[in-house]
Amino acid sequence: MNVRPMIYPGIQHGYVQKKFACICLSNQNRSMEGHAQMIRNGIPNVSSFGTGKNVKLPGPTPTTPNTYPFGTPYTTIYQDLKSKDADFYTQMGLLDLLARNANIKVAPERFQDARDVSFDVILTYEERVFETVIVELLNRPPISYKQCHIINIETRDAGDEAVKAGGLSAQLAKRINSEIDLDDAIYSILDAFQLETERSIMHSIAFV
Repeated sequence: MNVRPMIYPGIQHGYVQKKFACICLSNQNRSMEGHAQMIRNGIPNVSSFGTGKNVKLPGPTPTTPNTYPFGTPYTTIYQDLKSKDADFYTQMGLLDLLARNANIKVAPERFQDARDVSFDVILTYEERVFETVIVELLNRPPISYKQCHIINIETRDAGDEAVKAGGLSAQLAKRINSEIDLDDAIYSILDAFQLETERSIMHSIAFV
C-alpha cells in the first residue's frame, strides 16, 4: 500500500520555513513594509519590531515629532494624528501608513522587550539598528542556541524606499526559505543577492 506523506504547515519539500523578523527604529515604515510584502509573498513566519526608545513619527516641524510609547495601537496613533490635523497627515501619507499597519498587527513592538522568541533571520534597514540588534542578542541568554543571521539592507526612511526594500526583503526571504542548511548556504545567497540587486548589505551571526 502506498501512503502519501502528510505535509504539515511550515514544512515544504523537505525544509522547515525559517522564522524572520524585520526591524527598523519605530516599527512603522521600513520594518512594516517588509512585514507586509513578505506576507503577501507567502512567507507567514514573520514578525516586526523597532529598536528606538519610543515610536517617532514626523510632526509639523522637524523639531516637533509625534512620539508614542511602544505598544500604543496603530489605530490609537491614527486617531490622534487625524484629530490633530487630518489633511496634513493625510498628505504626508501617515494615515494610510497607519491604516496599513493596523491591518497587519495591533501595535508597534520593541525588539529589546521580545526576549521569549528567537529567529533564524533578522532583516534590518539601518546600520545603527543592525548594531543595536547584534548587541542586544549578544547580551541576552540564548533560548535555542541556534544561529541567527542578521542582515542589513540599508534603506532611507521614506515611503518609496521602504517599498523597494520590502520587495527585496521578500525576494531574499524566498531564497533563504528554499535552503535546508541555511548556515552552509548563506554566504552564496548573499553574494548572489548583492550582485543581482546592486545593494550593499551587512551580515553578522549571533546564537539565539
